[in-house]
Amino acid sequence: PIKSSAASDVYKRQEHIRHRLSLPYIPFADIIEEFHFSSAGHFSNFCKQFLGDTPSNLRKTLSEEPLNE
Repeated sequence: PIKSSAASDVYKRQEHIRHRLSLPYIPFADIIEEFHFSSAGHFSNFCKQFLGDTPSNLRKTLSEEPLNE
């Protein structure tokens, strides 16, 4: 089945945010601004709802994953 454009956009946004979180040198404030979240709370809620955990926990988990070579 073909995903709707809106669903596809949300998925792409999730993946871009997941990637940014995997880079520990990018401050949360920069991610919040880049993706136009109105507050840190909204960013945290988005992460919990769509990525399954808080931004801090996601960053810890993602930055510890070994690179696929």
